[in-house]
Amino acid sequence: MDALTDYDFVIEFVSFASICITHINKISQEIYDWQHPAYGFISFSSIMLTNDFILGQPRYLIALEQIKSRSAIMCGHLNAILSMNKGAKAGDIQDNRELIKPVVETYDALVACLTDISNLVANFTVNRKRTKEEAQHAHGFAPDIVSWLIKNTSLNYNQAVAIARNIINFAIVNGRKLSLLELSELRAIEAQINDGIYSVLISSRAVISRRSLGGSNPVQVRKSIKIARKEFLRSGTNDVY
Repeated sequence: MDALTDYDFVIEFVSFASICITHINKISQEIYDWQHPAYGFISFSSIMLTNDFILGQPRYLIALEQIKSRSAIMCGHLNAILSMNKGAKAGDIQDNRELIKPVVETYDALVACLTDISNLVANFTVNRKRTKEEAQHAHGFAPDIVSWLIKNTSLNYNQAVAIARNIINFAIVNGRKLSLLELSELRAIEAQINDGIYSVLISSRAVISRRSLGGSNPVQVRKSIKIARKEFLRSGTNDVY
């Protein structure tokens, strides 16, 4: 009786699909933000865009909207399947027949979302100038500054955090890029600072400086891609497990 009416494999599949679509949805949201005119980090060709129904101009990434709606539906299917299994009696197969529709819809939606996100990732162009310029103003390298101060000065962690905060606040107040701050200005904030700190104040150097496993150094990125391809792609094919 248990062998014939145990539908845990259905729950596991839909749960896996829901987790997968959640990550896809997060990626698609990032893509939406990056391509928004307010950021302009990436751009798509007109092939990937849907025409605005008023202006008649290619503006909308319909695939992003489809991923968002499908992810909500798939998560809803997971809740429905859990509820059906929770209320089913031992040996009752009638309720389990209702599992067929959400499972099939979940599979179809997952395949469609994987196809959409693959097409999106393969068809955008990075606006290098814009992203590089914004990286200098975003002050996203505060952790790198803290690490540099700990390694190259006698400051402890809390002191390094305070100094990094002062450096960034100084740049913001004066409307300056971190990379354009004078060494004398930095030494006025902390006397132990030397010109080596520019290795983390210049965005491109800060990215390269992260050489640990999984870091943003180009060598590490290529290693991670190679490992992912070997782990998730079948040998000799492009089929994803």
